[in-house]
Amino acid sequence: RRGIKMTSQKRKKDLGHSPKDESHITVPSSTNVLSHRKGSALPFRVAGLLVLAYLATLCGVFYVSFNRIREIGGEDIKIPRSLEDLQHLNEAMVHMKHTHMTLLLVFFCSLYIIKQSLCIPGSLWLNLWAGGLFGITFGYPLVCLLTAAGASSCYLISLLIGRRLVERYFPAKLQQLHTFIHSRSTPSSQGSSSLWMTLVFLRVVPFTPNWFLNLTAPILDVPFHYFWSSCLVGLAAYNFIGVQAGTVIGDIRSPEDILTTQNLLKLCGIAGVCLAFVLIKNRLTSRQSTSQGTEGAPS
Repeated sequence: RRGIKMTSQKRKKDLGHSPKDESHITVPSSTNVLSHRKGSALPFRVAGLLVLAYLATLCGVFYVSFNRIREIGGEDIKIPRSLEDLQHLNEAMVHMKHTHMTLLLVFFCSLYIIKQSLCIPGSLWLNLWAGGLFGITFGYPLVCLLTAAGASSCYLISLLIGRRLVERYFPAKLQQLHTFIHSRSTPSSQGSSSLWMTLVFLRVVPFTPNWFLNLTAPILDVPFHYFWSSCLVGLAAYNFIGVQAGTVIGDIRSPEDILTTQNLLKLCGIAGVCLAFVLIKNRLTSRQSTSQGTEGAPS
């Protein structure tokens, strides 16, 4: 019996663990695919604190500028929540544009970034307003920059305080988005372009809401520069459609006048190009890996 016991202990030692450690062995969870790289998160956590202070300053700027606009344009001016509110606001602001352009610009930028940073819906109305107030030449690049800036603020805030909230309230959607992104992005160093195109594709196609993508990107370890640039490019077509429609805001009667069949076909075409690029890139990378493995195999 003693010999059998010693033999059993020797086998366990050969497998790399002792009898005393059996109760402490943990089996890795198959759902723990959202691991976070702690070492690279510190600079972004500091940036997240700065963003919170930045947002507090923006809220103060918005409050002061909005009250000033109401003093000039009338107490009935309010934040647009419908097409009728937007048309009324645009009529009041057009008359102020020539004398209080700086005030309107500060108010618009602070409102746009706050909405994007805090995941408040209503960016479509602001895109329309940008077209009616600033025109397409100035309004379109302004909206693109504000979209990327607001989404980046949301990214940093989520990196700071959003991880537990998202994993608690949206675990299934988080896992689904993780699977979608990593199944279409090659794990090699050559997969950076396919990851970027996948992010652009997610912006063009409403596979997941933009606000949810802003919240989950830091949790899924999406690099910040990929996130910012894909947001800037991926939402460019959507922003252009909104700003262009805003130039004739007085003729719009419903949201269906904006998202016409022609505009939807344009968005689908852009999404198709992005998806095709990702699929072709993954196919070529897979073939290259297979050929290298065949060449390196012993004959």
